[in-house]
Amino acid sequence: MDIKQLFANKEEVNIVFLGGSITEGACATKKELCYASLTSAWLTEQLGGSKRVHCHNKGVGGTNSQYGLFRLNRDVISKKPDLVFLEYAVNDGGRDMRLYMESIVRSLQESCDPYIVFLYTTNESYATDTHYHEELAAYYGIPEISLKDALKRTLDGKNARECGYFTDAVHPANLGHEVYFHEMVRCLSCPDYYKKAEKRPPLIAGSGAVRTEFISSAGERVTRVGEWETNTENPERPWAKSTMIGNRLCFSFEGTILGIEHALHANSCMYEVWIDGSLARTMHPVYGDMISNQLVHDFATIDLPRGRHEVEIVSVPSTNERYTGSQTMIYNFIVGDWT
Repeated sequence: MDIKQLFANKEEVNIVFLGGSITEGACATKKELCYASLTSAWLTEQLGGSKRVHCHNKGVGGTNSQYGLFRLNRDVISKKPDLVFLEYAVNDGGRDMRLYMESIVRSLQESCDPYIVFLYTTNESYATDTHYHEELAAYYGIPEISLKDALKRTLDGKNARECGYFTDAVHPANLGHEVYFHEMVRCLSCPDYYKKAEKRPPLIAGSGAVRTEFISSAGERVTRVGEWETNTENPERPWAKSTMIGNRLCFSFEGTILGIEHALHANSCMYEVWIDGSLARTMHPVYGDMISNQLVHDFATIDLPRGRHEVEIVSVPSTNERYTGSQTMIYNFIVGDWT
């Protein structure tokens, strides 16, 4: 069967790649040369003609499947996808993230029920642990593409960075992206890789569909106390930035899920997260000497009591003598509930 026949009744085909920096295209010399872009171009050629094919690269560096679930409504379900690729093998790091991966699957099933494919990228020595993802794939009958195995075959097990196929421990260079792309083509040329996830009871207790929304730190729903600079040029990454200890952000929401996107910067102070008058956690948005303000989803809770909650963010001095800065930079608050 030609893969065109799988979408024969569609005038438009929507395809989404959800993952981390490897999907985003980090370390490819051009974003067009990353595996997701190359695969998008190939799928567009295969499915095109009279159809309109829309491919969306929704990779975000430094994030795992928990953040993928939190942003699923905005970045994936809103696109009404017919085909979704999930790439979290490296960033989930062999940890038990089945709750989030399974909830991504169940949220997709409930909303638009697209074809789903799990992708397994790797590190330079092919040591990525994917057994939790594989367990879910087997349970739901989800196709899997091991880009790790393809790279290992190509290099006969030699270290990918030493061979010039990776730029560091996990990010492919152009050569690595080419290997990933050719394996995608090999697999996606076969109709067996287009399957809907089977309807089954949850494998992991607590798994289910979620609904989330983003609250801009620079928007009207957030009260900013003290001096805050705001920016809304990028509608998906608005931000509010303070450089004074004691400044606050306040808002309320209804639901059980709360996540916070903040910026990594060596000049950051700490900030406290208060929920309903109780200190939930103290955050410190630093990563070595990084000054890029890279977006990170570092605070998350998924089991707040049902009902309305009051949230307050307070800038406080760092307790680490190495970092004496005063910046607090918040992008979005993500709130929601289990359905």
